[in-house]
Amino acid sequence: MSHATSRTFSSDFKRFFVRGLVVLLPSVLTLWIVVKAYQFVDTTIAQPINSGIKTALVQATGFWAPLQQSFDPSDEQLVEAIRKDNQARRVPLTPDRATAELGPTVRTRLRAEAIRTWWGERWYMDLIGLMVAVIAVYIAGRLLGGFVGRTLYKKLEGLITQVPIFKQVYPYVKQV
Repeated sequence: MSHATSRTFSSDFKRFFVRGLVVLLPSVLTLWIVVKAYQFVDTTIAQPINSGIKTALVQATGFWAPLQQSFDPSDEQLVEAIRKDNQARRVPLTPDRATAELGPTVRTRLRAEAIRTWWGERWYMDLIGLMVAVIAVYIAGRLLGGFVGRTLYKKLEGLITQVPIFKQVYPYVKQV
């Protein structure tokens, strides 16, 4: 005679919850790790690269005619910005002196604003830093793949594992 097991909501819930957790957890955890890795690379590598590119564009605009045509402020914009900056000073300068003293700084600021606006209107420009980061990691992998790179990596790894705090953490991070 077979024994009828009584099923309660509580026992069914526990069983199906654990089943669902076993099925979903690896996928959700993998997705979370991939998203966090992307955020890390974007924040710590790609954004600083993009900032450097923007700064280089601001600096190069003063010397390269095609960039000047795109990003240099018009004379009217420059005069208006100098006038506003001069009015904001405690002791305003004469118009000629304000142009001489404030002009280069204001021109650079307006260039930077124009480049930030231009960059912000093109979402795909933020991918430049990410692509540079990926290429840099690829090159590092290629360099470390050779005999000299492997030798240097082993020596560097030996140094890292001698540092007290790193010695406890590094092997586990490397295993992951």
